[in-house]
Amino acid sequence: MANFKSEIEKFDGKNDFNLWRIKMEAHLGNLGLDEALKGESKMSTDLTPERKSEILKKAKNTIILSLSDQILRKLVKEKSAAGMWLKLEALYMTKSLPTRIHLKQKFYSFKMDDQKSIDDNIDDFTKLINDLENLDVEIDDEDQAIFLLNSLPKPYEQMCDTLKYGRETLTLDEVISAVYSKEQDLKANSKNTRSEGLNVRGRPEKKEKGKKSKARSKSKSKDGKEASVCWHCNKEGHWRRQCPERQKDGQNSKDSANVSSGLNDVEVLTVSYEDPKDQWILGALFT
Repeated sequence: MANFKSEIEKFDGKNDFNLWRIKMEAHLGNLGLDEALKGESKMSTDLTPERKSEILKKAKNTIILSLSDQILRKLVKEKSAAGMWLKLEALYMTKSLPTRIHLKQKFYSFKMDDQKSIDDNIDDFTKLINDLENLDVEIDDEDQAIFLLNSLPKPYEQMCDTLKYGRETLTLDEVISAVYSKEQDLKANSKNTRSEGLNVRGRPEKKEKGKKSKARSKSKSKDGKEASVCWHCNKEGHWRRQCPERQKDGQNSKDSANVSSGLNDVEVLTVSYEDPKDQWILGALFT
């Protein structure tokens, strides 16, 4: 039972009943208890009364332990494994007309969700087919393949055209196999594109040796520390607002604009206020 709990989740009404039913039948078969699902009157006549009673009891207990409390409350009146099994099928495998119509509408209008993986989308599609088959609604395999083709997103259009022409038949398995192959190609191309994008980088031109740039606001002094550079006279040791030459020229305005040059293929317009920290730079690239 320890292995069983780790392999088969309890049915709580939210998970897929059809899959749970298949797994449960397989589990009861491995335990030699599947005869109980037929009902006591239809069990093999080769079984002794003691063995038959044991199978019926263990099968019922196994089903009980495989259901959530909410589901189990709906089955408390059932006295046998077969009765519980039939009740579950009646509750979660209804074959009413509204159910059939609902599933058919979902199948015929099925479109893959871009937010899900291809694997999840195909799983949703095959679940619809299984649910319809459980309601005795049979859909031809070729029709299933066509509906899956029509549900594919735009990147798969070329693959769809390839599958549609030049062949006599088309099966669902062939379409699914082609979709997985195309998915691998798309992933590989996406990785290559990102890799190429990362390798493309701009490379600034080297400045001419020995040529100073007036656009630099700071330079290194002899002791290795950064020294201020005046944007007015291009001399070190003071800021522009402190420049003697600027004061002599009567240019002691708080707001001014300078055009700095000296960069290869680049012109920089700087606008500054009295405080050198309050400034903005407009750059333009000329080829």
